[in-house]
Amino acid sequence: MLTRTTDKASNKWDSLLPLPKPYVVPGGRFREVYYWDSYFTMLGLAESDHWDKISDMVDNFAYEIDTFGHIPNGNRSYYLSRSQPPFFSLMVELLATHDSDALKKYRPQMEKEYAYWMDGVDALQPGQANKRVVKLDDGAILNRYWDDRDTPRPGVLA
Repeated sequence: MLTRTTDKASNKWDSLLPLPKPYVVPGGRFREVYYWDSYFTMLGLAESDHWDKISDMVDNFAYEIDTFGHIPNGNRSYYLSRSQPPFFSLMVELLATHDSDALKKYRPQMEKEYAYWMDGVDALQPGQANKRVVKLDDGAILNRYWDDRDTPRPGVLA
């Protein structure tokens, strides 16, 4: 299992965002954790009874919600303008099968993530979209992927 830690006093030119706890990365070439990939990693960790690692990873994602207002695509500065599919509540639900306090503990962050994805919904008219929400002609609400930056992604320029 490949785990990483980050140093809060990292190089000022480093795009890696520090996280408070160790985390599992998807492969040897990565120093960063990716949001939705981590849910599937957690499923494997649960089968292997590594609840301490799951707890650390959920703590890290809660930290990102508290710090950035959402969970970025990954813990890199160039991912701060976008997210991946919202899996945080599923991560908390998984942890709650082992830790009965998890739902209560992480409720504030689940609500913050929901607010991030639903931001602007109240002002939408049918057929309109705003950031991550779309209101269909029949009034149904959908979410979509949205990047707050309208420039090329820095990660692809590196």
